[in-house]
Amino acid sequence: MSRARTLANTINSSSQIVVPSGGVNFGTGTDGTGTTVTGGILDDYEEGSYSATVALPSGSATTSVTYAKYRKVGSVVLIDMLLVLSVSSGGGNVNVTLPFSFNNTGGAFVGNSRTTGKSLSCLLQSVTNSFDFYRYDGSTAVANETYAITGFYFTN
Repeated sequence: MSRARTLANTINSSSQIVVPSGGVNFGTGTDGTGTTVTGGILDDYEEGSYSATVALPSGSATTSVTYAKYRKVGSVVLIDMLLVLSVSSGGGNVNVTLPFSFNNTGGAFVGNSRTTGKSLSCLLQSVTNSFDFYRYDGSTAVANETYAITGFYFTN
């Protein structure tokens, strides 16, 4: 009964649950091997849009980022974006900035050209806090294509 009363006291007039400072505490417990697991506090959640910068290693391109959204839960960042690329000269892998630094511990991005349907390969770059993408068939991105990209990575 006291737990229900405590939870009821954290719901505001807009029917939103208000989390006290310090985050949501999932407590401690044991994993499948009997090892005590601590650190069960979720104290970092954020979502929004960001201004992604798109560049080529050589030449010039016109880009239009239709949207670049992120959701950060703890140290995991999820990305969803749609961009239009028009290459006027040069080429190579396309480089896109990330909203938070990449801590070089992993992540994955996938995408495809909405224009041609070709799949993309993406490679995270910890030095520049960005990712590169190119067509899965090995060819570089070409003019007048719209790309849908989604993925996740880890930050500090």
